[in-house]
Amino acid sequence: MLMSILHSLIFFGAPRSEIDSNDLNDRINLERAKIYFSHTKISLLSLFLGLIIGVVLLDFFKVSWTLITLWSLALSTLGIVLFRYEQHVHALTLTPQNVGILIAKRLGISFGIALVWGLFIPLMPESSKLAYTLSYIAMSTFVHIGFLSFSLIPMQFCINFLGVLLPFEATLVSEYFKTDDPFFAILAAIFMLCEGVLFLKALVNAKTAVRVIVLNEKLKDEILASAEAKKRIEYLAYHDHLTGVWNRRYIENFIDALRKERRTFGIILLDMNYFKEINDTYGHAFGDELLIGFVQTMQPTLPKSACLGRLGGDEFIVVLRECHSYTVLEETMLTLKALLKKVYTINAVEITSSTSVGAALYPIDANDVEALIRLADERMYADKHKDHRVFNP
Repeated sequence: MLMSILHSLIFFGAPRSEIDSNDLNDRINLERAKIYFSHTKISLLSLFLGLIIGVVLLDFFKVSWTLITLWSLALSTLGIVLFRYEQHVHALTLTPQNVGILIAKRLGISFGIALVWGLFIPLMPESSKLAYTLSYIAMSTFVHIGFLSFSLIPMQFCINFLGVLLPFEATLVSEYFKTDDPFFAILAAIFMLCEGVLFLKALVNAKTAVRVIVLNEKLKDEILASAEAKKRIEYLAYHDHLTGVWNRRYIENFIDALRKERRTFGIILLDMNYFKEINDTYGHAFGDELLIGFVQTMQPTLPKSACLGRLGGDEFIVVLRECHSYTVLEETMLTLKALLKKVYTINAVEITSSTSVGAALYPIDANDVEALIRLADERMYADKHKDHRVFNP
């Protein structure tokens, strides 16, 4: 609850209607914080220039150098604290969880700097119109130089305003009541009006800057979604949607590529026996689970150079890239046939399954892809006819 309130105070000024999710809101605030903390040099330059202007003005109005030195030391010390703190922040990884606290601490340091600037007012000669006018110019310069910081974090402006300008306004009002000179009242009104306009500009700038960040983040999301969609389309173009193995299109291209390399390779076709009867008895969802189990049983045993694909239904193919003889082809085929004769347990139902296999060797058996697959298919069905067992669920 406390963190939520803190975030609301720090990151106000954003066009909420354009931020449609908590995730997007966190990312936008993170980008705002990164930009905010990237203004270290500007913040220190503002502080350094303000210090020089302040010292020159105090000396011009014959203020004691003891007071000038104390004021300068206080402002310089806070400048060092600011520098060290921002170094600390830059060494961290900003996250939605820590960014609120980090900015709050940074604003605390800013408030301390603003208060020291506020002490600049009482040091000036009382009732001096020139002194107060030049003081406001100096302090406004300090606020305006830091404008890049509070354009994304309007709370920075509020901190500067409270620490610097309110004491000045109080001094002007006090002078008006003491001297009854309307100059001080008019000056106070002008300064208040100017800072009000500046604050409204800060809010407008915040909204404009955040809109740019929102558009940038949404563009990133669209690019990412497009890239993921492209990957998904490419995956589906060459993979079987159920088992995840290669599909017929990829397998045919793969075999054709091996043929163009003039390699000797083998293919093995596999077909699950009685799959239609199993599907009819237990349903297609059961059959799908059986096919997935079939692939999971086979994949770990295949050589790394082998390529496993699904041609359709319960028909699968293994392409053995490093196969140069019928001996290797037959050994692999018999190993798979023995391995795939097993009991599958699906939804507490046990199914004993066996597999028919057929193989062919390129280029000895055929010189083109279709002929090679057709020959292996014929041999597979010849193997299937040897099994005369009647399906019995």
